[in-house]
Amino acid sequence: MDAATATTIQAIAAAISAVSTVVLVGVTIYYAVQTRRTVREMERSRTMTGRTVEEMHNQVAVAREQVGEMRAQRTLDEESRYLAQRPVVYPVEPLAEDMMPADSASLTLVWDRRECAVVLANAGGGIATELCGVLMGPDARPVVNPRYTLWKAVPLRPTDAPVSMTMIGSASKVGGAACIGSRSLEPPLPPSLDDMAWRATPYVIARLTLTYRDVFGCKHASMVDYTSMQRWENAVFLPNITQDLEDLERGYGVPPSAQIAEETAELHVLGFEDNDLPQTTEGTSVEETL
Repeated sequence: MDAATATTIQAIAAAISAVSTVVLVGVTIYYAVQTRRTVREMERSRTMTGRTVEEMHNQVAVAREQVGEMRAQRTLDEESRYLAQRPVVYPVEPLAEDMMPADSASLTLVWDRRECAVVLANAGGGIATELCGVLMGPDARPVVNPRYTLWKAVPLRPTDAPVSMTMIGSASKVGGAACIGSRSLEPPLPPSLDDMAWRATPYVIARLTLTYRDVFGCKHASMVDYTSMQRWENAVFLPNITQDLEDLERGYGVPPSAQIAEETAELHVLGFEDNDLPQTTEGTSVEETL
């Protein structure tokens, strides 16, 4: 091989090396640009993903708020529906004149009658069912002292005119110390005769307690005091009570031992001796074993 050929070959090899170098540099630059572009796209995508997550959180918060508002509105709607169907029963006329003793100094009603008429009306928005009532004087002990009772009267609608209902003079297991809610069934004790000499305000001589239910089965009560001026005053409405008069009469919520002790004491007042009383076990009232 002559020198010229060798030189040519070397020149060709140098050219090929230079071209390869240029191609390699170009490829490297291309991949560097693509890598940078990919990184930028990933950063942009991550930024968009963060925004999307934040937007999703905001949407969830808005949805929860809307659900809360819907629940609150539903609760208001239900309460409005309940209120629209809630009865409120109360007496509208004084008791008959002959229910007051002939003795003007007496601090009570006449309690030895067989019947006592009371005129009731419904000022609420719904029908009153399971209507029961008891008219008690002060210190109304169970069994011993009679009182006037009303059990399961006819339903009373708001559109009905005031209705005269007959309360029966009878004994009851429910003592005046029993309560509807936090309010006692019996009125406060009347003032003494000495206090009456200077007292100008009327005093309470009886308390009427009425319990009833609405169309949803909720129990309610009304309590009204009857005063020496032959007027109903101090009306109290107790909605959504847990025990009505029927429950109290059946002894619900009263420990059997306490009920037996109370009934036994009252029978002692009537003159019964311990030997005359039947033996009872826990959970059985005296009346049930007689």
